[in-house]
Amino acid sequence: MTATPTHPILERLDERILGLDQKPQFAWPPTFPEHAFEEVLQKLFSQPGLKLTIHHKGWEEGDAALQGFGEHIQALPFTCAPIKSPLFFLFNQEDLKGLMGEILGGEKIPAPFYDEGVTSGFTNYLALEVLQFIENLKCFAPFSPKLCPQQPDFAEKVKNEPHYVIDVSVKLERRVVWGRIAIPTSFREEWNHEASGFPLPPLTEEQMKKVQLPVQVE
Repeated sequence: MTATPTHPILERLDERILGLDQKPQFAWPPTFPEHAFEEVLQKLFSQPGLKLTIHHKGWEEGDAALQGFGEHIQALPFTCAPIKSPLFFLFNQEDLKGLMGEILGGEKIPAPFYDEGVTSGFTNYLALEVLQFIENLKCFAPFSPKLCPQQPDFAEKVKNEPHYVIDVSVKLERRVVWGRIAIPTSFREEWNHEASGFPLPPLTEEQMKKVQLPVQVE
């Protein structure tokens, strides 16, 4: 029995779709609803004009994943249960204070509000709120995002293992603040193991626009 020939255009289309689905090289890459999450942040910060930008930079090694934050770099470790290996949200302490000022009252905030204990509490509260919103969006289901205990040696861990880097910036009314998600290879290995049997999610509208059919006139 002769196999049905495959048209070259369809073969090239399959390759391009697979290429899209393999980014960022995870076994089951979820479709993150950026617009819905932007609306979540607009409500959380009471900033209807807030703009969210997410940029996948790819794999970085050594100090490269830490660049751009200066001396006052901070990290929030979190994971997606049942995965145990943490990933990190990196940010600058001054950016955090600027975000606090923007949300809580600008220059009218008294200096004690910027003490380490207050900023730490504000950071944890904000992280828990954001993770809860992500949980409600169910974009990572059946994985569940969870905040992890602080890891003072996070910088050494980031330096000693390649990390997949995603930059996240938020444009507020009077300033732009940004942070970076650093995903270690150990997290990726656990993710791929847990998600190896999951079906691939459908392509987003943006991804479909990138799939261009080559047309030849014969």
